[in-house]
Amino acid sequence: MNRQVVEPLLASNLSLDSVDEPDTAPFENNIIYPILDVLRKAKKKLQLDTYPEIDAVLLNGGMTRLHSIQKRLETFFGFSPITAGEPDKAVARGASVYHYRLEHGYKPTRILNDTIGIELTGGKVRPLVEAGTVLPSPPQAIEELAVSEGSSSLRLPFYLGSGLDTKLPNRKILERHVQLGRPFLENERITLQVRVDEQGILDVEGWPETNPDQKFAVTVDSEKPDTLDAGSVTEIIKEQVEEAIDVNKPKNFETPTLDIQSEIQLLENNCSQYMGTYDSGRKKVIMDQITQQRSRITRAPNAAELITLLIERIDTIEGRDANNFFNGRAMILLGDLAPFCTDDSQTVDICGAGMELSAPEALPYKHPTVINTVVRYAIEAIGKTGLPSAETHLIKVLNQESVNTIRLSAIYSVGKCCHSINASQHLAGLINSRTDADRIAVNWALGKIGSREKEMPLPINPLRQIISDIIMQLRREEHNQARQHGIYALGEICDRRNREVDIVTDNVAEEAKSVLNTFSSPLLGRNLSDLASLKEQQILQNLAQVAIQMIEGAQLTSEQTASLLTIREANY
Repeated sequence: MNRQVVEPLLASNLSLDSVDEPDTAPFENNIIYPILDVLRKAKKKLQLDTYPEIDAVLLNGGMTRLHSIQKRLETFFGFSPITAGEPDKAVARGASVYHYRLEHGYKPTRILNDTIGIELTGGKVRPLVEAGTVLPSPPQAIEELAVSEGSSSLRLPFYLGSGLDTKLPNRKILERHVQLGRPFLENERITLQVRVDEQGILDVEGWPETNPDQKFAVTVDSEKPDTLDAGSVTEIIKEQVEEAIDVNKPKNFETPTLDIQSEIQLLENNCSQYMGTYDSGRKKVIMDQITQQRSRITRAPNAAELITLLIERIDTIEGRDANNFFNGRAMILLGDLAPFCTDDSQTVDICGAGMELSAPEALPYKHPTVINTVVRYAIEAIGKTGLPSAETHLIKVLNQESVNTIRLSAIYSVGKCCHSINASQHLAGLINSRTDADRIAVNWALGKIGSREKEMPLPINPLRQIISDIIMQLRREEHNQARQHGIYALGEICDRRNREVDIVTDNVAEEAKSVLNTFSSPLLGRNLSDLASLKEQQILQNLAQVAIQMIEGAQLTSEQTASLLTIREANY
């Protein structure tokens, strides 16, 4: 009888050779597709001509007790699977052990199980973050998006799957339309900055190429505790959209004035209700309300009045989950409001609140959830204040080895706040990091700190070793965004357009240009397979040409200036 029940799930038409066939099977229809999916990913990751050799198959889960399932797997793999212990209890036992280890300080490495992509013109899907990426993923820029002239909205369809178009096995998980507030120009391009954090939350921030300050944000949030799971993603995905929040432009004074006390009370109530319910539908409704409130607050003419009350309500003593959740949302808002501070004391207060929540000496003892949802936002808010006085605090956070999950936030905030040789030297130790995200962030931060266009540029001589380190790393760098930021850093530090400030010597300039020339050539002197795409090659060429112009002391065109500012003012 059980044979008749499970027969439709056995996919008797599929074999191991199906690994090399076009991947079009609906992922939920049979038990064989997930096996083929794993083998295809392994084949791609290991760069094999066929699927990797399989030594053994271990049965796991109650369904594998069925004889028909065991026979199908034996037929599929060509040998008998192994039964160890009680397969139907394996998941529960594993969950218990995993939870025990988490409670005793275990910090797991989390992996994205399926590629997240976005649909482009013509039904093509551009991967944003690839399956197998260790989370948190390094932030990266996507620049293929183009919009129709005269349109004032942008369509953002998100997909899961490794395909390059909208057909199966890719599955659309959500679609959003972002209102820009003005018509797009002819052939205007949109840049997206994407990142997936350790909780599987995809943060997408975008802006028009012609106006980098006009930002919008989209967040795709999985309720699973570790990763986005391809097998059940349609059940667990929830999303929130942050409507075209432009926190850098002057306020629209036609927006209604806020009732400050009511807004604080509303945020506290929503945070308490969000953490007090386990119903995913209800959580989505509450999160939408929190997101809409954030948009309303950041547009209001009296938004800055909220700063003091928000800081007063933050509880620096970790306690109830609702308190921690409120602290995190409050720090996000304070970071948004930092550009609107009416006096310097407000900026100092925001920075101080962030420093209390991210005290370096306490970080090793904080729960991973608090680290990722409170401390990270606190550090990012500190960065948005841009206060140099935060330097000592941020460097101490950066040096905390036990909390690597927030290291990227600390690096970017160092780049925004710090302006000293000391900060540069602390960052320089990560130039040769094995982690792509570290190298991306460090190069950007070094470029910000070492820019010759600052009011008081750092002396060049102490930066000489850092310049050499960047050059050496660029010669062997394989990650495209790390290359881009390394080129940017060289251009900023070795900029010789202003001869009235301390600049690099002719010898150093020639050394920097020699490595940049390898990127500025149309052929790059290397195989195109080293690059993710022809578009990325073009980006490297353009950036290298901009950096060379800066080092040669030549003035930039308006397009080159825009290209430089796109990286320099990126909202990491």
